[in-house]
Amino acid sequence: MSQQPDSIRIVNEFAEAYIRPVVHGNGTRLEVTAPRVGTVSTIDAVILEALAAVAPEDLTAILVATVPGNAPHVVGRNANGSAHLLNDNESAGEANPDA
Repeated sequence: MSQQPDSIRIVNEFAEAYIRPVVHGNGTRLEVTAPRVGTVSTIDAVILEALAAVAPEDLTAILVATVPGNAPHVVGRNANGSAHLLNDNESAGEANPDA
């Protein structure tokens, strides 16, 4: 999977991705390439805007729940509406308000 010269590399100890704008139809989209997993996605402005509106703790809960090897988790909501992973002793109706 070769990277385009106009791509921006974003990397840390856990992941590597390349992003670049691409002209598509009536607008521009963001192409995201993840070489470690061998995927390329094209994301439009609507998805980017929605992603920007998601609380960081909600994104973390989604990420943790999808990491291979993690036990299936249920995402609950605390008192302020933010998502969190439930403890073994919690149910979805009893989310910890302090989480």
